[in-house]
Amino acid sequence: MNGRQLGVLCAGVAILGALLLFPPFAMTPNLGEFLKSQFAGLVGAPAPQPQPLVQYGFLFAPPAGSEGVDWARAWPPMAFVAAATGVLVAALGRKPVAAQ
Repeated sequence: MNGRQLGVLCAGVAILGALLLFPPFAMTPNLGEFLKSQFAGLVGAPAPQPQPLVQYGFLFAPPAGSEGVDWARAWPPMAFVAAATGVLVAALGRKPVAAQ
């Protein structure tokens, strides 16, 4: 393994680690706030913004009101980083073909 491959591999592992440490969390919807946001526009009052249903946070300190890690949203970026790292490591390992 040459230096460029090692650098790409270390960067890929670091990015994958960051994605694992800060995953998306599925949030419990606040039904009262949701209903207020739906009906406020009917009476002419400005509609309050409902709470987001996905929030990113530190794995060991999830945001308040979270139901758990939303793995359906978490795995695609992780798979992309792993695949891109593998392709780059393989591509950088090839020897250039000498001209005859």
